[in-house]
Amino acid sequence: MGSIRNLTLALAAGAAGIALAGPALALDEVTFGTNWVAEAEHGGFYQAVVDGTFSPAAAPRLYNCAIIFKRARGHGHIQRIEGLDRILGSFGEHIPALDLLPVGAHRRDWVKTLLSDGFVFVRHPDLGTTCELADRVGTELQMYAE
Repeated sequence: MGSIRNLTLALAAGAAGIALAGPALALDEVTFGTNWVAEAEHGGFYQAVVDGTFSPAAAPRLYNCAIIFKRARGHGHIQRIEGLDRILGSFGEHIPALDLLPVGAHRRDWVKTLLSDGFVFVRHPDLGTTCELADRVGTELQMYAE
């Protein structure tokens, strides 16, 4: 159980760390990291910074974010998903996106695809609350396959 919480907290902290900073304070630093290979898809970002269209320091941070990737227990087809209704009822307004395999779908072979059986994206203005929401999703939402 501790490893799920640690992974959830690490994902939340990482997502919060890469979120664009609000008004810059003396200790704030925003870094855009790439693999340092010139690639066309990076051009738009750099051009926006150069021409002043985008300024990382001027972008407000409205939310801290976490993504929780879920894998179904067992093998075969998804038979049931437990806890989703409870989670959506408790804090659904803080879940802007979720994508879980539906009941009846064959679960993914994550060793071959590196994909999970779905994810839940949570966000909240307060980092501590974001971590708590992510931890609840990680522990209360369960998928089962047979």
